[in-house]
Amino acid sequence: MVRLVNVHEAKTTLSRLLEAVERGEQVELPPALWIQSRPDFMHDYRDPDSPIDANEPERFAHNYRAAGGSINISDISQDARDAESTHELVARFLLDQAG
Repeated sequence: MVRLVNVHEAKTTLSRLLEAVERGEQVELPPALWIQSRPDFMHDYRDPDSPIDANEPERFAHNYRAAGGSINISDISQDARDAESTHELVARFLLDQAG
């Protein structure tokens, strides 16, 4: 099942999910796609308290997979960051999920 959400709901849900996964809580883990612009100074940081030496997207993906989830990280250029640049990535992800 594919569920589309608005930006506010997505940010709130992702924040809660990220925290729950990092705490090792049991949560529903649907297939996920993280589209990451590079460079991204907000998310390209390493948490000194994390046992995983990786930036936020890679750290989250590691924890998501370790919890049994499936996630793809797709990098895009910061210069090309707009809705149109993500359409193909999202369409491919949705088609893959539809089987």
